[in-house]
Amino acid sequence: MALTLQVRSIPTRSETVKGLAGAVYAFAAEALRNSRLMLLAELVDERQWEIELTHPPTIQREFGLLGAANGLCGQAAMTDMHRLRNDLRELNDQVLTDALHQQQMVVKQARQLLRIEMDTLRLRGNDPLPAVLPDLLGLFSQSPVGVMKALEHPPNIASDDTSAIASLIDRLVAELPAEFQDFHNQSPRERAIDLA
Repeated sequence: MALTLQVRSIPTRSETVKGLAGAVYAFAAEALRNSRLMLLAELVDERQWEIELTHPPTIQREFGLLGAANGLCGQAAMTDMHRLRNDLRELNDQVLTDALHQQQMVVKQARQLLRIEMDTLRLRGNDPLPAVLPDLLGLFSQSPVGVMKALEHPPNIASDDTSAIASLIDRLVAELPAEFQDFHNQSPRERAIDLA
């Protein structure tokens, strides 16, 4: 109903098509925003999320939009809206795929840095700041979630080094921005509740 009222209040047909396209972009932005939470999957307890929908599901709204485009502007407008919807969906998928790939790459590199630090820590003693910190912060600028995952699930290291790796991670986390320190210190349940 809101869409129909909005579209019927637009004075010219060309502006009507732009109004419909704006709604398609809004749905795509909402879908991308919601999908970003998948990138945090290993760090949160998603069972804590209780989703309360204030609108009908997006797919239902999209079909309503396509029907409105057809009814208000004709078959050609509906076809254009459908094409735009599919193009934006492909773009969203590519953004998420690239973000996940970047994140996985950063997790792997950060874990390698942790291994290096653990190996050299035995030789150097307990430095005030880990030698790998600048490299880790560089990775952090590429994917904060990737670094958080590496710190959450460090590489497999011999069991007698458990306290050393925990101490190392604490020292590294202390150099991250405060909100990431807070995030690291929360349980997966607390993180999910804060993000909800």
